[in-house]
Amino acid sequence: MVLLDLRLPNVCGLSSLVYIRGEYPDVPVAMISGGAFQETIARARALGAAAFIPKSASVATIATALSQVAEGGIWFPEVESSSESGSRAGGNLDSLSRQQYRVLNYLVEGVLNKQIAEKLNISEGTVRAHVTAILRKLQVNTRTQAVILVNESHVERDGAGAT
Repeated sequence: MVLLDLRLPNVCGLSSLVYIRGEYPDVPVAMISGGAFQETIARARALGAAAFIPKSASVATIATALSQVAEGGIWFPEVESSSESGSRAGGNLDSLSRQQYRVLNYLVEGVLNKQIAEKLNISEGTVRAHVTAILRKLQVNTRTQAVILVNESHVERDGAGAT
C-alpha cells in the first residue's frame, strides 16, 4: 500500500496517483490531504485511489481506513456528490491499461510519439495505437484535450502545490 500525501514537495495534485496507478496497478493507494473537498475526493476515487483520508480525521478513522485498504477494500468519507469533470475523466482513466497510463504520462510531459516509442521500446505505430485508444477512452478528440483533461483532474480546489 502507498500512503500518498497531496502536499508532499514535487507532488502536482493527483498526477502522482495517476503515475503510481500506471506503474503499479496492483498496489493500492490511500490518499491523505488537508483539502478534503468533494471534487478532490471524487477525482481521487475516480482515478483509482483506494482511500481518501482527510488529515482532520481521528486516529481511529485513519486506522479503520488503512485497515480496510490493507484488506483489499476501499474507504472514502461521505460526500454529497461528485463533480462532473472528475467523474468523466476518472471514470475513463481507470479503464486505461498500464502501458496506456505510461503513454498518457509522457503525453502530459509533452513527449513526442517517436520519443515515447524509444523510452518504452515499442514502435511509433504502437504509440499511435495507444494514443488513439487513450483518446477514445477519455472521450476527447486530440492529445491536447487529453492533456487538459488530465491536468484539470490534478488540480486541487484548495490550491495545493501553489506557492
